[in-house]
Amino acid sequence: MKLFNLLLASALTLPLAQTANSSQQLVKTVSAGSSQPKQAGPSPNQSNFTQGSLEEGDQVFSETNRRFDAYSFDGQTSETIHITVTSEAFNPVVYLIHEATDEMVKRQTGESGTVSLIQRLPQNGSYVILVSAAATLGEGNYQVRIAGVQELNQSEAEAYRLSAQGSHQAQRGELEAAIQSYEQALVLYREMDDHDSQRIILSNLVLAWGELLNRYVAVNEYQQAIDAAESVMVIAGKLGDRTIESSVLGTLGFIHEELEDYERAIELHQQALEIALELEDKTLQARALNNLGVTFKAQGDYPRAINAYEQSLTLAQEAEDLERQINALGNLANAHKLSGNYQIAISYYEQFLAFTQETENLERQLNALSNLANIHQLLENHQQATSYYEQAIVVAKKVDDWSNSTLENELMNLYLGLGEVNISQGDYRQSVYFFEESLSLLAPRLEVDGEPQADARFCRALNGLGIANRNLGNYQQAISSFEKCLRVSQQTGDSGSEGTALGNLGTIHGTLGNPQKAIEYFQQALELLDDNQDRLKQGQILRNLGASHIQLGNHQQAEYFLLARPRNCS
Repeated sequence: MKLFNLLLASALTLPLAQTANSSQQLVKTVSAGSSQPKQAGPSPNQSNFTQGSLEEGDQVFSETNRRFDAYSFDGQTSETIHITVTSEAFNPVVYLIHEATDEMVKRQTGESGTVSLIQRLPQNGSYVILVSAAATLGEGNYQVRIAGVQELNQSEAEAYRLSAQGSHQAQRGELEAAIQSYEQALVLYREMDDHDSQRIILSNLVLAWGELLNRYVAVNEYQQAIDAAESVMVIAGKLGDRTIESSVLGTLGFIHEELEDYERAIELHQQALEIALELEDKTLQARALNNLGVTFKAQGDYPRAINAYEQSLTLAQEAEDLERQINALGNLANAHKLSGNYQIAISYYEQFLAFTQETENLERQLNALSNLANIHQLLENHQQATSYYEQAIVVAKKVDDWSNSTLENELMNLYLGLGEVNISQGDYRQSVYFFEESLSLLAPRLEVDGEPQADARFCRALNGLGIANRNLGNYQQAISSFEKCLRVSQQTGDSGSEGTALGNLGTIHGTLGNPQKAIEYFQQALELLDDNQDRLKQGQILRNLGASHIQLGNHQQAEYFLLARPRNCS
C-alpha cells in the first residue's frame, strides 16, 4: 500500500535577502511575431516583484502543452542569483536557461504556490527564465522576482545556513536532524517576519516528517508513526493544505488497520473522504474510498469492501486517474475472489491485466496472471490455469529489480500451482518436475542458524511429489517424500501438514498391503484433528481405518470405524 505520498524529490530551496544594489533587470520576452520585448511592470502589492499572468494565448511547451512566460536578464560568471515565483492560482515551476547555449542550468518545482531557486551562474551572457505551472494548462496571476545575492545580515545568514543544513541532512536520510535544523530556521524567519521563507520551511518540515512517518510504518513502529503523523497534521493546518491532511488521515487509518483497530481506521478514512468531498477532488475521494474498502476487506466485510471499491473505480474513471483505476480493479477482483464470486473476479482480473500490460508493470501483471491461474485451478479449468501459470513464470523472470529471494518466492508458488494442476490432469511425470523445481528453491530456506523454519509450502510440495510418485508406482520415493514432510512439520509444529503427511503415509502403506502400518498412521492423523474442525477429514480417516481393519479381517473393528461419525457432529 502506498502511504503518505506527497513527498517531493528534494526539499525546496530557501530565498536569500535581496540587496539594494542588485542590478538584474527582468525583461519579458513576448511570443513569436512580436518584434520588441516589453518591460514587465511591478506588482502593485509587493515591492521588487514583477507581476505576470499565465493565460490563453501564451506560448506552450510542445511535449506537455503547458503554458509559460519567458523573462531574460544578463548575468556574469560566478554571480549568484535568487529567483522567486509566488502564485495563489497554481503551483509554479521555474527553468533557468543560458540563452546562447540553450542549456538548462536548473529546474525547480514549487510547493503550495511558491518556488525559490538559487543558482551560481556558470558563464557570462544572457539568461532566460521560464515560468510555468506544474499542472497542464495552469493559468492565473503570479509574481516573479530576481535578485543578486551579495550581502546578508547575521540572522538571515544563520537562517539560510540552518535551512540549507536541513536540506542536506534530509537528502542523507538524517530526518530527525533535518527537522531540528528546519525548526531552528523557522524561529529566525518568524522573528524576521519573512512569510515566504516560513511557508517554504513549513513545506520542508512536511516532507521530512512525512518521510519519517513512512519509515516508521515500514518497520511497524506504529506509535512513533502516529506521533509523526500528528506533527504533519499540525504543519498542514498552518499551511492550510487540506490535501496533505486527507493523505495523512489515510495513513493513520492504515496504521490503525494494522493494529486491528478497524473502527478507528474506518473513522479516519471517512474523515479523509469528507475533506476530499469538500475539496471536490475526485482523486482524493477515490483514494479514501479505496482505503475504506481495504479496511472493510480486512474485517471480512466483503460486500461493503466491494461497494467502496466500485465507488473508487467510478471516481478514478471520471478523474481519468489511471493509477487509481488499476488499484480499484485489482482490489475488486481480489474481494470477489475472496467472496467466492469467481466469474466476476475473473472479469476484473482480466481488465486489471489489460491495464498492467498497457503500462508495462510486470509485478502487477504477475499478480493478475497468478490469480487468474489460481481461480481457474479452483474451477478445474485446467488448461486455462496451466496457460496463466506458464505466462506468469515468463513475466516473473523478466522482473529485473527483484532480489533473488523475491523472485524465488514467486517462482515457488507458480511451480507448486503447476504441479497441482498437472496432478489433477493425470500428468504425473510433469507434476514431479514442477514439485522438484519448487523444492529446489524452498530447501535452502528451511533452516536458519541451525533452526528449522516453518513454511507450509514445503510440505505442500513434498505431499504433491509423493502423490505423483505414488500414482507412477514409485512407492519408496513417495514414502520418502511423505516421511520428510512428517519430520519437518513435527519440528516446526505445523499440525495441519503433519496430519496430511500421516494420512498419505497411511494410504500408501494400505496400498502396499501393510494394513497394520496404515492403521498406526491413520490413528495418529485422527488424534491431531480438532473436535470442532476438519469433519470431512475425520470422516475420510474413519473410513480408511475401517478399510484397513477389513484387510486384517477385524470385521468388528471395521464396522465400528465405518459406522462412526466425526466427533461433535450431531
